[in-house]
Amino acid sequence: MLSVRTRATPIKYLILQSCSFRHNENFDASHLPHFFRHGTPGAPQRKARQLAIGIALSALTALVFAAPATTIAADVYKIVHNSGKVTSADQPPASAGIAAVTNVMQPALSRSAQSSAISVAAAPVITVAAAAGVASGAAVSVPVVKGVTPPVQAAPTPCNGVQIAPGFTADRIQQLVDSNPAGTAFCFASGTYVLNHYILLKDFTQFICPVRRTCVLTGLGQFRGALAAEYGTTNHLIKGFVIEHFVAVADTWPSAGLQVRELGVIEDNESRFNQTGVHVGAGQTVRNNYIHHNLQYGISGGPGDNILIERNEVAFNNTGHFDPNNDAGGSKIVGSQTGTNFLTWRGNYVHDNWGQGIWSDGNVRNVTYEQNVIENNGGAGIFHEISWNAVIRNNTLRNNNTFEVGQGLSCWHGAQIALNNSQDVAIFGNTIEAVSTNALCLVNATRPVGAVFPQFLANISVTGNVIKMRGVASSGMVAETFPPNVTFNGNTYYVDNPAGAYWAYVSQLTRQQWQAAGHDVSGIFRRW
Repeated sequence: MLSVRTRATPIKYLILQSCSFRHNENFDASHLPHFFRHGTPGAPQRKARQLAIGIALSALTALVFAAPATTIAADVYKIVHNSGKVTSADQPPASAGIAAVTNVMQPALSRSAQSSAISVAAAPVITVAAAAGVASGAAVSVPVVKGVTPPVQAAPTPCNGVQIAPGFTADRIQQLVDSNPAGTAFCFASGTYVLNHYILLKDFTQFICPVRRTCVLTGLGQFRGALAAEYGTTNHLIKGFVIEHFVAVADTWPSAGLQVRELGVIEDNESRFNQTGVHVGAGQTVRNNYIHHNLQYGISGGPGDNILIERNEVAFNNTGHFDPNNDAGGSKIVGSQTGTNFLTWRGNYVHDNWGQGIWSDGNVRNVTYEQNVIENNGGAGIFHEISWNAVIRNNTLRNNNTFEVGQGLSCWHGAQIALNNSQDVAIFGNTIEAVSTNALCLVNATRPVGAVFPQFLANISVTGNVIKMRGVASSGMVAETFPPNVTFNGNTYYVDNPAGAYWAYVSQLTRQQWQAAGHDVSGIFRRW
């Protein structure tokens, strides 16, 4: 029988913990309604606070006594090995070969709470009773985050089909898939499932966890890919799972915790602690997932056409600190000889990855990067490398390329938005902040690549962006030879030193030199 590590929270502890708030002057009541934070006319603040806590305690007591439950521990441990390698896990490791272990606990926040200014501290977990429709004994863990109201649990996803219960083995689940027709929905009850091999889906197969992210599929750090599908099958749906601890074998498929085939949808899952979180290919949609703390990549994929990646959070990936300039980071979609066509990154939050945030590498064509928020990545926020035809619009980028911060390096060394030997790209409507690193950099270099890849930089339009630079920073173009048709027009710049040489066109230029060279003649230049 599977033994699942749980953390029970005694009722007495919860009550004492709640009561202690009224005597804790450091208690952050910012998430309480205005009435409770500031009191009423003539009533002391302490009395209002006590009233608020009394109400919260009553609600908490009702929840606890209505349906006692335990919850799977939500710890995240940062592990520093003696070799210097850094990994993550959800339980403490054996001591051999370990230099340090820190419980960092990184719960996912709602998009409204996603900000580099919010500090998520390790916090007690309140376990609330299962909502209507949740399997008996199931529970929902809501981390208590200082200054942030816990998100409301989404209503269960309707699922009518074959019922899957915790304890079902991978073999049994595969037998059910094989014995049912294409198009069958499989409805998973909340709980933990150990999969000692990946499960292959048929055409139009749906795997659904109705109570979102309460069905945990684990490979125990030993087994490959949770869910996959045979080549030639189509229209798969994987929705609502937690996918964790799946390994990969070099040059062997499946390579990630999750992957589907053409016209497949990977939606509203959490993929963590795998070699790669999600692998994406032709005709696929990856939407509303939280993809974090994976060993090498959050998202990888290609070649393949018609790929949509939207409204995901991609964070804290490449925990193994593989070479981020080669084959690791937040994401990487490749074109290779075949090419990837019509790739869209829309409305994603990509942050704190050890490497590039969003990376298209080699013969990727017709790419749209729009409405993404990209910050705190070690490499470029958006890197369009030896690729074709792209629109980069209406994104917000800040504090990326952190590997280079404070080193005073030129545009040859990356930026918030970086292009290398790419052609036919329009960059407009973006807001970019760069402090002691580069803002927007184009590179024209000699590279020994095949004919399917661009041989030089060409036809780049940079228009109507807001670019803020402070410290030693650059925006512009560097090159071994001057490329054709590269223009900067109508951009707004904020700099901390108006006389500084913040612009590059082969060499570093001041504002006056930049405009004398024909760039941003109608641009706006202000102090930041």
